Amino acid sequence: MKETRLHHLTQQVERLSEKAESTGYFNTSESKYFASQMALLKGIIRGEKAVQNNQVFSNREALQRLSKWM
Repeated sequence: MKETRLHHLTQQVERLSEKAESTGYFNTSESKYFASQMALLKGIIRGEKAVQNNQVFSNREALQRLSKWM
């Protein structure tokens, strides 16, 4: 997969947060905040990969697939 700017940014944030945590720079609430932000970024990256690999559905297809539960 071609590395995206978002993927590169995520890697940088991971390295910085790991370094900060290892030095005890962040308190617990800040660490939890960074963990939630990283989870969000990773979800966005998964979505980008799905789009690149054409693993997405149109709105109509999604509604048809979900209609049995609606």
